[in-house]
Amino acid sequence: MILNSEEIKSLNIIESFNGEKFGNASYDLSIDKIITMDGKEQESGYKIDSQEMIWVICKEKFNMPKGVIGFAHIKTALTREGIFAMNMGIIDPGYIGKISTLLINFGEKEKSIFKNEVALRVTFAKVNEQYDTLRTLPIEDDDTYLKTIRKSTDRFHTTFLNMKIVDKRLYGFLRKTLVYILSILAAIAGILGVLLMILELIKKHLKKMIDWNDLSKKAWAARENAYTQEGTKVGASILSESNKIYSGCNIEHIFRSHDIHAEVNAISNMVGSGDKLIKKILIVAERDFFTPCGSCTDWIMQFADDNTLVGFQGLRDGAIQSFKAKELMPYYPK
Repeated sequence: MILNSEEIKSLNIIESFNGEKFGNASYDLSIDKIITMDGKEQESGYKIDSQEMIWVICKEKFNMPKGVIGFAHIKTALTREGIFAMNMGIIDPGYIGKISTLLINFGEKEKSIFKNEVALRVTFAKVNEQYDTLRTLPIEDDDTYLKTIRKSTDRFHTTFLNMKIVDKRLYGFLRKTLVYILSILAAIAGILGVLLMILELIKKHLKKMIDWNDLSKKAWAARENAYTQEGTKVGASILSESNKIYSGCNIEHIFRSHDIHAEVNAISNMVGSGDKLIKKILIVAERDFFTPCGSCTDWIMQFADDNTLVGFQGLRDGAIQSFKAKELMPYYPK
């Protein structure tokens, strides 16, 4: 049950109380001492900057009966001006002495605090009737209490948020984060650069890669130009070491004594252009299965190596059979 002003007076809870400071069920506490965070006591008053903290010790001394508990609160008028108290709360039964609080200016402007100014309000209530079992609290005189408050200032910065430390830590964090992000971006850029180089190499390589289909198109196109005496039209295409394609068709002499085969025609075009090595040669004709004649195979072997491939295609867009040149003429002298 909350005590009214007459009950507070009758219990003599507050020494040398001022009757004008009583409310119906509360008592206003005045500031006796102002301690800044450098441990110095201010003579009459102090201007609290925004975010700054100070200790205040109230003038009133309490003689708390063991059957009564107190509740201290900051005055609403101060909170309206941005002043808040950090350690308001309970005054234990049996406590004898003064109380203090840490005030913080959360306002944007500085706020003046003066000695004898009302800062806190306290209310009292009765506790359980079995209060005789409560422990006796130690008693501190005013000087000892003041020393305790001054000593506590060593643990605090002058402001609620130590902006220098906050800025320094934030700058350090942002700097490390930025360096980390930049290093990641640099690594990504490096990886992308390597990938682009690889893609470019692949692109160039793909451009250089000529498959059987490319040779097939060229060989069948060359076959259309074949000059025959009612014989079989044949076309041939060669992929040289320089990745160039050379094509040729068969040319039949009217007396059939000086026929030029498609393979030889293609080889002549290759050699005439300065290339000397066959990587692949494809011969096309409308036949079920065929291989170069011995003479053409001889010419192919003259400009082949161990990896030269010889292919055959009997139908346009049909299957291509291929062999290594040395499989067709395994005993060709080197």
